[in-house]
Amino acid sequence: MESIKLFLLKVGLIKLTPAKIRKWAGDKNLRLLEYAVNNGDFSCRIQVAKEIINFEDDYSFPILKRLLHDKVFPVVEASILSLHSFSLSQQMKDEIESVINAWEKKREARKKNWNKPAKFNAGLTIDRSQMKRLAQLKSQLAKPKGSMSIG
Repeated sequence: MESIKLFLLKVGLIKLTPAKIRKWAGDKNLRLLEYAVNNGDFSCRIQVAKEIINFEDDYSFPILKRLLHDKVFPVVEASILSLHSFSLSQQMKDEIESVINAWEKKREARKKNWNKPAKFNAGLTIDRSQMKRLAQLKSQLAKPKGSMSIG
């Protein structure tokens, strides 16, 4: 059944939506979720980052690590929040911090060139509200693990 759905996705008879991803996560269908990570739009990748934490660490951690380096900030944000539910090594914490710093540098570069005309690439830049969420995310990661509430 899984291979039939995968074929129908590739052909285009089934469209990827966040609702389908929630259903596949409930069915523990990892192949379809991996397909959504590689071929879905950012709303689907966000939903995968939220739903994949219900799987075993061996399956979910590599997918979340891949989503951590996504080119769209809301996907990275969802991945960081999901990764924070695991017990992370210091190396992974440093990697998350470097990703956050890279997004802050993008914001600073955008602020410098604010008055200059430029092409706008949706999702590849970071706006003021996303910058506030990035600051909240950093403060949430700095708190001890028991004080975080995911809801």
